[in-house]
Amino acid sequence: MTIGKLCAQTMDQLLEGVQLIDFNWQYIYVNNTIVKQSKCRKKEQLLGFTMMEKFPGIEKTDLFKMLHFCMQE
Repeated sequence: MTIGKLCAQTMDQLLEGVQLIDFNWQYIYVNNTIVKQSKCRKKEQLLGFTMMEKFPGIEKTDLFKMLHFCMQE
């Protein structure tokens, strides 16, 4: 088993949501908790989509401002 696969399996079991987004704001990894919190049924409903596609208006929130700051820094 590779380290990447082991890490993904471990993160899938966490009670806290884990999401990795790329510099285009696309989801590249989500754990099972984020899927439940988003009210999606499958990871594939998030993966490859942008945050803005899945959560219209998110770019107007304080959370998004902080995420944008983190992307820039």
